[in-house]
Amino acid sequence: MSIETAEAKRCTNCGTDVTHGKRMKGSNGQYWCIACGSADQIKKHGTTSQSQCPMCNNMYPPADAHRIGEHYVCSKCAGEARTTGKVVAPSAMKSARTKKLILGSALLILGFGLIFAHFSGLMDELLY
Repeated sequence: MSIETAEAKRCTNCGTDVTHGKRMKGSNGQYWCIACGSADQIKKHGTTSQSQCPMCNNMYPPADAHRIGEHYVCSKCAGEARTTGKVVAPSAMKSARTKKLILGSALLILGFGLIFAHFSGLMDELLY
């Protein structure tokens, strides 16, 4: 019986163990700690490249990235995404709310219609 041990993930620049912490991964598969990765981006691009959160559409720096499934979201949206398990775009959230509002309104109108029909039927029986 053998126990497999996971190989430590180390920053390609400074050698810091990033196995269980926040890290960046380059296109060549090498890992970077956040500090070295951000410094490398500043060196290459003159500034840290920012990403756009798919949930709130705000821009955020790499240090604030949180991976949820296949997507990265900002720290403000990470809690909601972890709770629901989904990364939902704002337009999809509005669309879902609109559908719920329309369905709720239709059920409310139907309910009032049934109540009215019920009481109007009782009134007809009492009058005749």
